[in-house]
Amino acid sequence: MAHLILQDEALIGNKQLSVIRRDFELAQRLQAGLDLSERNETDFAIIKRIQNESNEKDKVEIVMSKKNIEFKKRRKKKNVDMECVQKKPPKKILNFIKNISFFRKAPLTQGNTPLKPLCHACGKEATHYLVVLDKIFHPCCFKCNGCHKVIDPGESFAMKDEGPLCQKCHSNLYGLKCSVCHECIPYGENGVISYVKHPFFTCEKMCPCHTLRKKCISCNRFEPVDHSFIDLDHCDRSVCHSCFRTAVTDSIEAKHLWNQVISFLEHELGLSVWPTMRDIPILTVGSDTLNAENTHHHRDDQLIRGLCLSEHQCGKRIQKNLKSNHVDLTLCKRDSHVTAILCLSGLPRDLTASILAHESIHAWFKLHPNFSVANPIPLKVEEGCCQLVAHLLLSDGLGPASKEGEPSDEKLRQYFKFSIEADDNEIYGDGFREAASAYAAVGISVLLDHVVSYRSFPKI
Repeated sequence: MAHLILQDEALIGNKQLSVIRRDFELAQRLQAGLDLSERNETDFAIIKRIQNESNEKDKVEIVMSKKNIEFKKRRKKKNVDMECVQKKPPKKILNFIKNISFFRKAPLTQGNTPLKPLCHACGKEATHYLVVLDKIFHPCCFKCNGCHKVIDPGESFAMKDEGPLCQKCHSNLYGLKCSVCHECIPYGENGVISYVKHPFFTCEKMCPCHTLRKKCISCNRFEPVDHSFIDLDHCDRSVCHSCFRTAVTDSIEAKHLWNQVISFLEHELGLSVWPTMRDIPILTVGSDTLNAENTHHHRDDQLIRGLCLSEHQCGKRIQKNLKSNHVDLTLCKRDSHVTAILCLSGLPRDLTASILAHESIHAWFKLHPNFSVANPIPLKVEEGCCQLVAHLLLSDGLGPASKEGEPSDEKLRQYFKFSIEADDNEIYGDGFREAASAYAAVGISVLLDHVVSYRSFPKI
């Protein structure tokens, strides 16, 4: 009450001080609950006015309190509505979003709690974004970690721990290198890499555009652009530097290898070596000479590497009985001998030795007493046995090979064995596999004797 009276005092301004003091005293008495019966009519008028002013203030406070509650409710509701409102991106962006399935509009919600997705690259809130492997990116922040160019949503890319990589940067960092041009093998339009691969040297991969380049005649690797192969003759024969390390280029060295082959047949395989086999001339020649001397069937998919030249004489002996004038026609004794064995020059030592071992079995068959020119051994059976002995020589008939170089002599020897084993030719490949099965069952001596006698592999 005192507070209201002082407010009134400030408003009336020019009222007499005595009236103000009386109002203040009455207010104090009313507040203390004292008896006011002795006051005159003026006092009672002041008392009534003070009571009315007090009631009016209480009403105003009640009304203001209700208004404050309603205002707070409306404000709270408005704040809730504002949190649920989603700001739509411009129409142009919405059209772009419709065409790209992996764009989304923000914010996401988990239950009733709104989430604010953050860009994985810049860390800022994303209104619309791209989701890549559960990571969120602004479209402008999805950049290649190598060249820092924005990756188009329709473009192929690779995702690494350090970030996304475009095709070009991924190819440079992690792609396959061509063994010919030493450049990265490019991706195709469908995002697939196509290349030519060596069947044995798995690290030898090259671009398909290099298939017409020269190849080594012994290991079949392609010639690199910065490391030319060695040309052997005018027939476009080339050999790589690894194979040329032990290349056999003269007949004297080839003859030493022939003696090693004969020793292997006699002491390791236990074959009966005909005396004339030791003195067979061994000649290293070029490919033109081999082609000129080749008069029997050979495979067309591979360069001729060796030949066994032989002569066979068959005739009839005429005997006449002078008493009865009877003419007796009998076959004269067959006369067969091997005139020479030709081997392609310039091949590595181990490959040359295996070729000589192959031709040695041709010579063994032709010099066998039971060999018949009129009834020859089928080509598949004879060539299969020759390939078998060549494989056995590479496995057990040569000394340890050097492990130096790339590829090393040891690796090249393994490739020569692999070429025999994986050959898909019907005569040489299938013949070798059938001969190997028979060898595993009966041994080499029984196998070759059976072949020369019955012109077939023994039944296992």
